[in-house]
Amino acid sequence: MTDFQPDEIALGDMSHSDIEQDYNTKVADAVFALTEPGLSAPAQSVFGWHIFRVRGITEPVNRPLDQVANILRQEIAEEKALDAVYDVSVEAEEMLARGAGLQEIATNLQLVFEQATVSREGLLQTGGVVQGAISRHLSDVWALEIDEPVMLEPTDDGGFTLMDVTDEIPPQQRPFIEVQDQLRENLIAERQLAKAGEKAEELAQSLRSGEPIATLAETAGADLLETDWITRSGIGRSNQVAPIVGRLMFQMAVGDVAVERAASGDGYVVVRLDDKKPGNPQTDAAEYEALLDSLGTAMLNDALVQYESALRKDYGVEVNTNLLQQVINPQGAL
Repeated sequence: MTDFQPDEIALGDMSHSDIEQDYNTKVADAVFALTEPGLSAPAQSVFGWHIFRVRGITEPVNRPLDQVANILRQEIAEEKALDAVYDVSVEAEEMLARGAGLQEIATNLQLVFEQATVSREGLLQTGGVVQGAISRHLSDVWALEIDEPVMLEPTDDGGFTLMDVTDEIPPQQRPFIEVQDQLRENLIAERQLAKAGEKAEELAQSLRSGEPIATLAETAGADLLETDWITRSGIGRSNQVAPIVGRLMFQMAVGDVAVERAASGDGYVVVRLDDKKPGNPQTDAAEYEALLDSLGTAMLNDALVQYESALRKDYGVEVNTNLLQQVINPQGAL
């Protein structure tokens, strides 16, 4: 017996693969052995013994292969990519546990390594504005302490970023002669960025007033990009728009115009949302399932990362990667 209410433990509609992924094949087979609503036979996973009450059975919908071929190809490619990323992240965790540094990990696993001395505002010690992965995770980096365990942060494109702080330079006064060139470059970069923001706001206001977007882009000497349909689950996995722009689009109403910092950090983009359409679980079943899978995976990854970080911080534990693999991929528990 538990203190949970029925709605707190209800799983909703789940496919065989959903249960297989969350528990294991034996549990999924026990549930899908039912031919009508009722209680499943007891089945065991790494979490213990389970009995499921099935309240309804939805018959599968068969669709011609030519209607789902492209979706299946995309799903298979995404699954393979996510599996490959996960394998790399496990190797990275194992190397961290052995005491390897980020540069060694990046070299051995063929990852991109970036390092910089940067202010909270994103200004580099050597002058200019920070770009790349560091700019995208600047707030996370500044939340870390020196010698704190490395943070593994999932990214919007299904990958991950490892972050570490090796030193912190306290504010100090330096002779003007030593910093005048750097100050000049920083000031120029700040003013250029500020002017770019002002220009972007002007263009956005003109666009809101009804001026043709093509004319505005040509006059400003800016690139004009019109995207195809973008799904929420596809943000970060498509080259059409940067993740930060994709997330903004899903917060906008049709006809809205907004300004957002460019992913490179050195400019701005003006975004207009011309149309949107809600997803339909009936006609877009594959994409609907893919969205549920991606949300579930993201939530699981976030929970595991936070849990592991808390354990490392409080107890200095070493991660049993084999057991972690069994929890994340219950097939390993068969």
